[in-house]
Amino acid sequence: MVPCILSCNVGSSSIKVAWFDQGTTSERGMARLDWLDPAGPSWVARLGDRGITWPVGAEPVAGRVDRALGILAEGLADVGVAINGVGHRVVHGGPRFTHTVEVTEAVRVELESLKDWAPLHNPPALEGIAACERAFPTARQFATFDTAFHATLPDHARTYAIPWDWTEKHHLRRYGFHGLSHYWSSLAAREAAPQAQWRKLVVLHLGAGCSATAVEGGKSVYTTMGMTPLEGFPMATRSGDLDPGLVFMAGRMLGKGLPDLEKALWKESGWQAVSGVSGDLRAVLQAEAQGNERARLAVDLLVRHTRRTVAALAAELGGLGCLVFTGGIGENSAEIRRRVVEGLDFLGLRLDGRANGAVLPGGEVPKPLVISAPESSAVILVVGAREDWVLARETACLMWKGDCHSGG
Repeated sequence: MVPCILSCNVGSSSIKVAWFDQGTTSERGMARLDWLDPAGPSWVARLGDRGITWPVGAEPVAGRVDRALGILAEGLADVGVAINGVGHRVVHGGPRFTHTVEVTEAVRVELESLKDWAPLHNPPALEGIAACERAFPTARQFATFDTAFHATLPDHARTYAIPWDWTEKHHLRRYGFHGLSHYWSSLAAREAAPQAQWRKLVVLHLGAGCSATAVEGGKSVYTTMGMTPLEGFPMATRSGDLDPGLVFMAGRMLGKGLPDLEKALWKESGWQAVSGVSGDLRAVLQAEAQGNERARLAVDLLVRHTRRTVAALAAELGGLGCLVFTGGIGENSAEIRRRVVEGLDFLGLRLDGRANGAVLPGGEVPKPLVISAPESSAVILVVGAREDWVLARETACLMWKGDCHSGG
């Protein structure tokens, strides 16, 4: 049996896992299960060049994560993989968790108390932790938090102008998210850009959820998501920034209560609402190309918000040395990258059109793609997101060295 560490990311509609050699943290395989797959949920796994499918079957929602991870454990044992540690992605760590921690009973109680801080994200993660404890009973369980990378935010970047006891007693402030992605991108930029440039870095994580972070000398100093992942960019189904007064006005005008308003801003807004087409930006871009004006408006909202954000974060850093695109859109949409950068030429940013159209290099840990022209004032990179590798690395270093690096 090969001793490995498992990275586990349980969401509301999917589970993504990868397993890594315990000693070297080199990837040995990965798998994904999509509950919404029309063909029915199955683990679709890759082991080197070999593909394996482990059917899960149509499970009732209650207990399905437990059943799925049990099937995964059986499949890994069949191919000679022994899981000794599991690293879990937990979206919100609240004020308490700023580093990776081993999941003890005391930690579990604290994590349970944070369910309402990220009601769409934390409960599935906790369900995954419990399921992995049963599926891999001898493995140690660890939690790594998306908010941890932003623990270095200075007071002026984390504080809202709200009643002071809300801030002081109830810890209502900016926490930031997508921390594993921003952390990984900062490491990748360090390898690909000269030191003088990577020290003033803006990371654009563009996907169904979008956020941007100003990273100075490897530390997060400002980020666009706030107390929750609802703030910032317009996203696939999330509203992003808006006037808080609009929420109260909509409640009065439409006769909606808080649960309905919350659902509308999280799940019924964003590009999906503006375009009337889809929350999938690929479909929105296609509709725009066919002359759909609402689709054009939805794309324009995203592109212009992104440009404003880059300019604002450059001001926060006192200059821009490196710009990173990552996330599903950031990695795969040359068109969105082109539109964003072309609107930032006043900052001296210049795109290499041919490089921008290239495919991100493959490999276990793909190298960043440099898409800036030689005369560009800042290096522009495309970085393949590898949150799973960060989870494995954090788990390994806490298991063997008692030290982790993705937090503040």
